[in-house]
Amino acid sequence: KFVKSENNIENKKISNTSNKIIQKSEYILDSGDSINIFFAGLEIFNNFYTIDAEGYLLLPEIRKFKARGFTVNELEKKLEAEYTKFIKDPDLEISIYKKRIIKYFISGEVKTPGLYDFKPTSNDENEINNLQSGTNYFHQKFYLYSAIQTAGGFTNFADLSNIQIIRKNSLTQGGGKISTELNFLKLFSEGDQSTNIELMDGDYIIISKSENIIQEQLK
Repeated sequence: KFVKSENNIENKKISNTSNKIIQKSEYILDSGDSINIFFAGLEIFNNFYTIDAEGYLLLPEIRKFKARGFTVNELEKKLEAEYTKFIKDPDLEISIYKKRIIKYFISGEVKTPGLYDFKPTSNDENEINNLQSGTNYFHQKFYLYSAIQTAGGFTNFADLSNIQIIRKNSLTQGGGKISTELNFLKLFSEGDQSTNIELMDGDYIIISKSENIIQEQLK
């Protein structure tokens, strides 16, 4: 579960139900994300919009609007409130069309600690087809275990029961960061995928050191 810590880390929880992680932390929008905005009754405004380097969207009527730091649901509410200046009872629906590159830092008991990034693969033909049909392009996910493999895998004394993830928190939930500790032992002993969570841009992964080698931890 998410725990309180210093440096403005909020008290949030990740609960495990039926072997499936329910993450209360949501994807936070930032520069490079492309979103699809559907304006009910105003199809002329329907389009794909990309958040620029400064964190802004360029939108009809409103022009520049700061989107960085909000979740999709938060941005919907903000834009609906803003569009009341131009539209009677605005009704918007926002979905992510194309996610930005995921950058994450991993430290501690992995063979090659450091800063890494993950760029979802794409298919140009699919991109054109999806753009024409108005559907989402892709939502390729990147998981914690893949990040550990990218960093060369665990060292022999990595503590599988204590993997910490520090993550950005959305603005309307207080900003700052949230943190959780994960136990990877069941992933290897039982194949339990519940702790193999999806990574998000800006995640900081800390692998603690154990007094016992991995083989002993798995007994």
